[in-house]
Amino acid sequence: MAGAGDEAGGGMSAMQMLYCFFVSIATILGTGILALPVKLYETGFKPFMLTFTLTLVVQTATVFLMAEVLQRASLILQQRRSHDRDTKKLLPAAQGHQVAPAASASDDDEDNEGSASAAARRHKGTQNEDQADDIRVEVRDRSHPDDQPGAPSLHALATIYLDGLGARIFTGSAIVHFLSILVSYALAWSKAFCSMVNCQPTAVIAPFVIFFSTGIIIFNRQLQPLITALTFFKCVMLIVMVAVVGYVGSQTSTAPTADWAATGTPFLIGTLALGGVVNVMPVLYDGIPKSRLALNQFQWSVAAGVVACWVMNVLWAFFILQIVPQAGTGPCHQQSPGGNITLTCANDNDEISTQPIVDIMQRSYHHLLWLAQLVASFILLSIT
Repeated sequence: MAGAGDEAGGGMSAMQMLYCFFVSIATILGTGILALPVKLYETGFKPFMLTFTLTLVVQTATVFLMAEVLQRASLILQQRRSHDRDTKKLLPAAQGHQVAPAASASDDDEDNEGSASAAARRHKGTQNEDQADDIRVEVRDRSHPDDQPGAPSLHALATIYLDGLGARIFTGSAIVHFLSILVSYALAWSKAFCSMVNCQPTAVIAPFVIFFSTGIIIFNRQLQPLITALTFFKCVMLIVMVAVVGYVGSQTSTAPTADWAATGTPFLIGTLALGGVVNVMPVLYDGIPKSRLALNQFQWSVAAGVVACWVMNVLWAFFILQIVPQAGTGPCHQQSPGGNITLTCANDNDEISTQPIVDIMQRSYHHLLWLAQLVASFILLSIT
């Protein structure tokens, strides 16, 4: 497989590698990083590091495996297209053979050479007609929706590697997966937007979905440079958020505790906070040169994005645990003014980790309240 790709050209340019790197970060970093620390209310930091590092290893291996699968599937589709072109060239010749015996049979009838000779020629003509029909059937069978130019899609991967029922199940699962992402993004965006402009979240869900979905469908390629730039600003915003929370954490003396019995509690949200990049890898693969060098650069660019997200998630969780206590005695501040601000209270009230941070800053760090607006802007930009 690699040998065929090596003939296609050189490696990726620096801009292509940066684009894959930043798009990978944009895909991974969303609201998952903001919800992750809340699930550490039982486990603490060290057990979380164990499961989250395991998640990093698995996600990185998935990136490398997905790139290899895309390369092999692309070569299979290329061979199918080449086979179809060669097969279609045989159709005129087969049709010519079909007409010639018919004409010969007609001449033989006119010349009265005998019914036995005419029957033999008609039988030969029937054989050639069957051969032409077989060629037409083969062309129809080999002409999939997969033999489109460019990289294989998730649907194409399903039709290549799975049988009919398996391919339908995989495609249906992918559709449900993307619909669930769309629903979660619409709910998170509307809540963040209305927290800034004071509106009802339900009033902006439909306009959000229609406006941005239409824009992506119509102006997909034109928006790619803008997406890259916005992703860069998103990373800068996240770094600022982590730095501010780290500064506040250095001013506190909260000591997190570890409960190894609850190690699996943050595992599911951890996979969400570090996953999802394989969904966009077919689109990214479409824009790179088809060579072994480019494939390796593509794998490392995407994997570097995964590692960068892992680092930012770890730092964010560590600093949150330095500021917000995991549990406390007495009522939560949501039920009683002046009550406890803890990760347990945030988890019980379905809050993301930024909410207890903002509550603590309102009590003790009034000069850092702008962080709340920065968090809302980060959520808007992440989902947009």
